[in-house]
This record gives sequence, C-alpha cells and structure tokens, in this order.
Amino acid sequence: MSQDKDNHSNSASRLLILMGVLWLVLGGGLIFYQLIKPPSVTIQWNTETELDTAGFNLYRSELNEDDYILVNDVLINSEGSAVSGASYTFVDNSVEAGRTFYYLLEEIQNDGAANRYEDDKFSYTVPGMTNWSVVLAAIAIVVGFGLLVLGVKEVKS
Repeated sequence: MSQDKDNHSNSASRLLILMGVLWLVLGGGLIFYQLIKPPSVTIQWNTETELDTAGFNLYRSELNEDDYILVNDVLINSEGSAVSGASYTFVDNSVEAGRTFYYLLEEIQNDGAANRYEDDKFSYTVPGMTNWSVVLAAIAIVVGFGLLVLGVKEVKS
C-alpha cells in the first residue's frame, strides 16, 4: 500500500515539474516571439466616393512636417467609384520599434493631379514589446516557477 502511495506521489511530482517546465517554455516563447517579430504599422482608411480617382499614395515622416517619404512602392489602386467608396489597408513593414511615425494620405486623380489630405495626418508610436505579451509572459513564468517549486518539494518529501 505504501509503495502505491510513493509511486503516485512521484508521478504527481514529475507531472508538476513537467507542467512547470512547459509554462516556462511558453513564457520564454512569448518573449522570444515579440523580440524577433518585425514591427509594422497597419494603416486603414475608407472613402465615401472616388470620382476620377486612380489610386493612393501613403507618406511617412518621423516629424510632423514636410519631410514625408513615399511608403508604397506602387500606386494603391482605386477600388471605389463615383457613387461608392471603398475600404483600404496598407501594412508598413519598414518601421522601427519604439519610434513615432506620422502618416499622410495622397489621392491621385486619373489626370495625374494629386490631393494631399494634410488635415488628416495621424501619428503612431510603434511599441517595442506589446503590453499583453509582457503580462502573459510574466504570468506564464510565475506559474511555471510555482509548479516547478511544488514538484521539487514533492520529490524531496
């Protein structure tokens, strides 16, 4: 009877240690993923109508002034019409974590004329590591260490 109790206790201890290690790996994996994941900014906009619109250009600057550079390699084609607009999404992958960027949208007409929407500029600060990943990683590491300590204490007793 005592032998069965010892075997059960050892199995439970090993399981606690294994679960602790898995939680630690999960926490470490979350941190590693955030460190290697390239930063990006997703820009979305909608139009009401697009009368004679050929497409759009998106510009970025690190200052809220006139030193904007073109972000898109090719014109973002118009998807709307004279009676309906469209929704657009562009992902800027050439940003650096921890920096603030300003964006400006430019509409290009079929005749080549350009309309810059200066009043609709916006800024975005690219996070170095997202808050949710820090919290989840911390929780996983605390749980992992807790289970590991419990498992090691069970083995010793």
